[in-house]
Formats: sequence, C-alpha cells, structure tokens
Amino acid sequence: MVAAWGREGILVYNQGYAEVCGPRHPRALGGQLLEIWPEARAFNAHVIESGLAGRPLSFHAQELEHWRLGRPEKVWMDLEYTPILDEGGTPMGVLGSVIDITARVLGERRMAASESRLRFLDRLAQATADARDADAVLSTTTRLVAEHLGLSNCAYADMDPDGDGFTIRGNWHAPDAPSILGHYSLAAFGRLAVGELNAGRPLVINDNLAEIALHEAKTFQDIGIAATICMPLVKDGRLAALMAIHHAQPHHWTEEELGLIREVTERCWAHIERVGAEARLRESETRFRAMADDAPVMTWMTDASGACIYLNRRWYEFTGQTEAEGLGLGWLDAAHPDDRERSEQVFLTANAGREPFRLEYRLRRKDGAYRWALDAASPRTGAHGEHLGYFGSVIDIDERREAEARLRTLTNVVPAFVWFASPDGRLHFLNDRWCAYTGLTLEQSLPDGWTDAVHPDDRARTAAIWSDARERGVTYEIEVRYRRHDGAYRWYVARAEPLRDPGGVITTWFGTSTDIHDRKGVEERLRELNETLESRVAERTSELLTAEEALRQSQKMEAVGQLTGGVAHDFNNLLTIIRSSVDFLRRPELPEARKARYLDAVSDTVDRAAKLTGQLLAFARRQTLAPQVFNIGEKLRAVADLLDTVTGARIQVVAEIPDSLCFVRADLSQFDTALVNMAVNARDAMDGEGALTLRLTCGGALPPIRDHAGSTQPFAAIALIDTGTGIAPEMLERIFEPFFTTKEVGRGTGLGLSQVFGFAKQSGGDIAVSSVVGEGTTFTLYLPQVAAEALDREEAVEATVSPVGMGQRVLVVEDNVEVGTFATQILEDLGYETTWAATAEEALDRLGSEGADFDVVFSDVVMPGMGGLALAREMRRRMPHIPVLLASGYSHVLAQDDQHGFKLVHKPYSAEQLGRLLRQVASRRPERSERYT
Repeated sequence: MVAAWGREGILVYNQGYAEVCGPRHPRALGGQLLEIWPEARAFNAHVIESGLAGRPLSFHAQELEHWRLGRPEKVWMDLEYTPILDEGGTPMGVLGSVIDITARVLGERRMAASESRLRFLDRLAQATADARDADAVLSTTTRLVAEHLGLSNCAYADMDPDGDGFTIRGNWHAPDAPSILGHYSLAAFGRLAVGELNAGRPLVINDNLAEIALHEAKTFQDIGIAATICMPLVKDGRLAALMAIHHAQPHHWTEEELGLIREVTERCWAHIERVGAEARLRESETRFRAMADDAPVMTWMTDASGACIYLNRRWYEFTGQTEAEGLGLGWLDAAHPDDRERSEQVFLTANAGREPFRLEYRLRRKDGAYRWALDAASPRTGAHGEHLGYFGSVIDIDERREAEARLRTLTNVVPAFVWFASPDGRLHFLNDRWCAYTGLTLEQSLPDGWTDAVHPDDRARTAAIWSDARERGVTYEIEVRYRRHDGAYRWYVARAEPLRDPGGVITTWFGTSTDIHDRKGVEERLRELNETLESRVAERTSELLTAEEALRQSQKMEAVGQLTGGVAHDFNNLLTIIRSSVDFLRRPELPEARKARYLDAVSDTVDRAAKLTGQLLAFARRQTLAPQVFNIGEKLRAVADLLDTVTGARIQVVAEIPDSLCFVRADLSQFDTALVNMAVNARDAMDGEGALTLRLTCGGALPPIRDHAGSTQPFAAIALIDTGTGIAPEMLERIFEPFFTTKEVGRGTGLGLSQVFGFAKQSGGDIAVSSVVGEGTTFTLYLPQVAAEALDREEAVEATVSPVGMGQRVLVVEDNVEVGTFATQILEDLGYETTWAATAEEALDRLGSEGADFDVVFSDVVMPGMGGLALAREMRRRMPHIPVLLASGYSHVLAQDDQHGFKLVHKPYSAEQLGRLLRQVASRRPERSERYT
C-alpha cells in the first residue's frame, strides 16, 4: 500500500511497497512520486491528477518499465487507486494498492511460448517424417524455421576438410532477401565466429555493426545479414557442419529463439543420422536378400521370440510353401509328421537357451517326396549383447545319408571300430560295432562323447597324442583301453590318417580301433618271461665279457710281445754293428781309412738307434718333440715321391698340393713317420692295388672331432684318401687305440695309427677319419697353421757356431755316473772347465745365490728327487743370468709341453752337437759388468 499526498505526491508506504521500490527505499519514503519514478512520470502524473479530481483508477496487468536494478526492465502490476478525502469531502491525495504480477505474467508467456515451440516442433517432425535423404530434411527445416520466427534467412552448410572453408548448400530466404548459397571462408566472418564455432559454441550476434569489427561485419553485410545465430555440429572433435538463422535488421535474440534453433539443429542432425542409418540398413537388407536368395542353400532368420521372419527364395522353391505359410512357425508344416515334434522341441529348446543347434529331419519337397535335410543355426546378437534371434541354413543331405548308410553297411563288416572326424578332431561317424561294444548311442558318442568310454588313466594321453597328430598332420596311433558295456576294459590300438583335398588341406580323418587285448596279454606274459631271461642272460654276458677282456689283454700282450721281439731284433742288429766296429777299432795295425769307415758305421748306427727309440716314444705319445716351422706343401711334394716306394707299383699316388705357401710348426721326423704309417695302412687296405690321393688344404677351421670342440683358428689339413675295403662303423671309434688293429693276425701290432694320433695331439692338432665299407677311407691330419714370420732361424745360427769352448765354467748335473763321466770328459776335451753334481739339490748348493761364477749349467732332465726342468725353473727364478741346457732321452713333462722355454739336446748326442749347443747357450749369458749395473 502506498499513499501519495497533494500535488507533489509525497509518498508514505508500507513494507510491501518498500520491496517494490527496491534500492530506492528508504529514499522514496517522504519523497515526491514523480521524482522517485521518473521513468513513469506521465503515468504517475495521470494517477495524481485523477485522484485529486476524485476519480478512482484501476489497472490489470499494467506493463511498466522500471529501473529498480539500474537497468530497464519490464514489469507487470495490478493497480487500484482511490482518492483520499478530508472531512469536507475534498480529495487530498491518492491511496494505491500495488500488486507485482511480473512473475505470473512471464510464466504465462513462457508457457504460451513453450506451447508454440512444441506445436512448431511437432509440425516440423510431421513435415520431415517421410523425408528419406538429408537435403530433403534440411530444405523443409530451414523453410519452416524462418517462417516461424519471421526471419529473412535460414541456411545449412558443410565444412571443408581444412576446417576453414564451408559451402552453404541449402538456404531458405524471404522474397525480399538475397540467396546466400555458395562457398565461404570462416575466417572472413571474424575471430569471434572462428573461436566460438570451433569450440562447439553457438555464434550469437544481435547487431554485427555494433558488436564486431567493421571489416568483419562487412562480410555479413555484403550478403544482407545484420543479426545471426549460427549453431555448430562437431563430430569426433572436428567442426563438421553449420545451421544458421539470419535477419536483415538488427535483432535482439531471445532465449526462446536461441533455445529453439538449438533444439531444431539437434533434432535435424539426429534425424539426418537416422535417415542415413535407415538408408544404409535398407541397402544392407537389399544386399542380404539378394545374397540369401542367390545362396545355393536354403536360409532363414527368426526374431527373438523364435518366430521365423525370413525364408529365402530357395526354401519356397524347394518346399512349395508361400511366404504366408512359411513364416512364424509355419516352416514346421514342411517337416515329416514323424519328425515335426522332435524338430520343434530341438528348435524351441535351443532358442530358450540361446544356443546353436544342428538338426536332421525329413523335409517335404513340393512334389510331395521327403528328403533328408540338415538344419543348422547360430544365435544373432545385437550391439549391446541382446538376443535378436537366429540365422540358419538348411542343406539337402539325402544323398549323403544314402552314402552314409552304404558306408555304415561296409564298415560294420570290418572287425574293428571305424570312425571319421573333422579337421578339428570332432567325430561325425562311428560304425555300429562301437555302439554294440560300448552300449552308447551315436547321439551320446558324437561328436565328443566317445571319450567317456576311454579309461580314465588313458584320457589325458589320448587327448595329447590326438591333438599333436592333428596339429602336425601326421598319422595318429595309440594303444588305449575302452570300456565295454558291462564295465570291463579291453585294449585297442587306434590309428587314423588325414585325408586331404587337391591343395593338401586336411578335410577329414579316417580311423580304426582294433582289439589287441589278447595280444597285450601274450606280451605281458612274454615280458615276465623276458625279465627272468634277462637275469640269466646278464649272468652269461658278464662271464662272456670277462672272457673277452682276458682275451683282449692276451692279444695286447701278444702284440707287445711281437713289438718287443721286433725291437730286440732291430737293436741286436744295431749292437752287432757297433760291437764289431769297436772290436776292429781296437786293432793297432788297422789302417786309418778302415778306422774312419768303422767310426762312421758306429755313428750311423747310433743315429738309427736314436730314431728307433724316438718312434717307440711316439707310439706311447711320450716323444719329446723338436718342433720347427716349415712349408708343409714343399715337404709333402718330397714325401709323395717316397710314398711311391712305400705303397708299391700297383698303387697310384696322386698329390693335390696348392702352390700357395702354407707353414706349420711340428716335429719333421714324426711328421714323416705319421705320413708313412697312414700310407702303409692305406696300402694294406687296398691289398696292394688302387689309388692313394694326398691332398693339402690350408686356412680352414678345425671341425669338432670325437666330441672334442673344434677351433676357428687356421689349420693345415693333410688328407690321405684310399680306395680300399673301408672300415666298419663300429671299428672307427677304436682304430687309434694302442694295440687295436683290423688286420689279420701277424700283419700289424696296432701301433701305427696310435703314433699318428699321439703326434697330432702333441702338435696341437687332431686326426679325423671317415670311411665307407667297400669304397675306401679318408684320414685327415690337422696341424695348426702359423705365419711365415715364425720360421725358426736358430738352426742356421747353430750351424755356424763352433763347438769348441773358450774356458767357460760348466756345471754338469747328471745322476748316471757313466754318462756324467763321459759328459765331463767331452766338455773338457772341447775346452770347457767342468764341475759335476750328481743331483739337482747338490747343484743348487754349488750355485749358491749368485751362481758361483758358473757360465752355464748342463743338466739331465730325468733324475731322482728334483728333475732337471724343475732345477732350470728354480734357477730362472733365483739367478736368471745363468743359462741352462737340458739333456734327455725321454721326459713325460717335456713330452706334454715342448714350449718349456729351455734349450734341449736329445740323447744320444754327439760331442759336436753338445759343444755347439752349449756354446750357443753360453753366449746368451750377460757379462759380469752387465749383471751388476
């Protein structure tokens, strides 16, 4: 309530009117009405004038513009004004009743607008309901939107892939507005348009000349647009399309208009998507029906309830049914009366469980004849996993059934289980013998139920072997126990072979299972018999092995006896020459020429004896080798001529030796002996007639031989290839054993190849053998290859050194009295001063800590206590300035390692050899002054 007094309209009001005043309260209390509400001056002046004239006023839903919140706003009020009279009845003011009904009016207007919007959307939906393409939907939509809002333009556009260009391909415009079809650049419409639309927000411009830059507004103005709402369509994060409403004049867009165009755009795009999906679905259905009708089999489809909604053309052609007769469950009418109930039950049960199924039944052909058919189907599932129904096919298998009947008749004659399986291992055929034996029906046995009849202990093994055979496509075979109908188990052997198409692809497996129970019983009894038999055989074998070992030892001793006898005979011959020569040399009247001849004979005989002992040590692999570097090709050419003499005239020796240089480091004497031994073996294997090839290959690796690892270092390979009788495979592993021989008794001791083997191993190499019985044998000797720069030059130096001493002091270490006496005499005769120690320990005492002024030590290797090599090493540690010369007829240590680092003279040695080596060794001793600097 409010009262306005007098012509000034002095205000007095209650709390309700204070709320209408808003921020003008309390200033309005006592204020003048026309000044407090200047925006309604004319209206309020009329109220004061009427009240003072005694006229009441009444207004309903009066629209006024108020500035209560600092900005103009429309309000609606119910107003009642009554004159205020004094005691005399004269009007003194106006009493007003003010009720603000703005919220109610706005609500009513929003409701009306909503009803109008809904009516429009309903009309739009009806107008586009039958549209079947996007352009039709958009054309209708743009026209109706522009007409409904009374606008000049409504358009839609597609964005270019570059995200800037767009093409307006649909535009409804008022008769007085221009068409805006064409291609445009989004950037030309300003930064606001680019930013808002790419962000997925609508572009809203009420007056482009007032709200955006003039050069940007010009793009709108050039096509007759002053106000715009443009709605973006963003797909997968990219601006894809636009829909816009335009007005040729500035226009303040209301929330209702913005909401309407937003909803229309969303509905329009959704409708377009739906129309596109429906078009694609119709196209897919058309293709499906075309393919299904042209399929070589009958096909069908059901909905989720199980009702058939599609049967292809071949079904109708085969059964003679019409579409009205076959759909739903009418297809069952074409099944044989005896099969209908079973077929319906199988189908409905599968549909309830949403499981695939296979069904065989007789199907009536349109001529009234029944033929067997196979009906198979799998469930259809929607995008969200919902059950949509089934899709299945029906195949005429009448001829196959007849063939199976014939096959069953034939397989029932076979005294075994006969079965067929698909490539995945699932059985699809078993003959009647299986059912009779196991008591299982075919329905229970196929495709996988047959495993129930397998013994529990055999199931895992059976499954593994069956799976492995299928994966590798090989024969399947297993011994397995099957349960008989009475619960007993019998042994069977199951075999299967894969059957393949012309391309080699497995199409099926054919198998049989044959009863072997009686045979297994016999085998078990035989096994038990064998167990006792084996114990008796083991006893007999042990006795036989003992006897064979005794015989082998006897044969070895016989070979040793043969070797010893031969060695004794050779040594006796040599000693005879020495003894006779000595006897003649003792005669004083013997002429000097005769003396020289007998002395030469003694010297030559000693050399032959030394060579014989060297060969014996090589047989035992204890030879102290004297390795040297030589060109093996040159050496082999010289040996090839010698082999002609060794092998005889009827054996042709062929040398295949490259011209390139090839150097090895080995003992020349033992190398010659090894080649001769291999050549003699080849000669004996060829019985004196054939061909022997001597072949040299250089630079190759050493292959693995007899389980020994090979080497990638370069080796020289010397192969002797014969055309003899060959060696049996069981003999190859033993031919290098000492005393083992494949020759007849009396033709060999078994030491020749043992010498070759020992020489090869001591030289850092190996020997390989390969043989084919009846064709020949190849022995290949491998020796490490060395560089040409490794050639020993000391031999040439040694030949120029004089054997005569120059008074050097020599400490002789020798445990044998005769040899020690002889050695000191030789050295003194050659000009050396000698001191003799009988043991290495005594020698160390004589040497002291500094060597006691001895110039050189000459020591035997094999002695009681500390040996010569140990003495030499101790001297190297304590007094490295004193050189050492070692002497040995045999040393196990030196035979194992020729790289001991000390000079060695072999027994027996000559005075000249000893003097020359001792002079050479002594020359390496530094002068005394050098030792103390």
